[in-house]
Amino acid sequence: MKVDKATGEAAARVVLGDKTPEYEMDPIDGRLFFMKNDTQIICYKF
Repeated sequence: MKVDKATGEAAARVVLGDKTPEYEMDPIDGRLFFMKNDTQIICYKF
């Protein structure tokens, strides 16, 4: 989830399914790296 610093409200969300995802967030670039499987990583930009 990306939060607006001025208002504290949710600005964006990523829904990745039912299971607990394995991911890392880069707050400087506004990117979320999601490990889809053992050989594939997907990047989402906010």
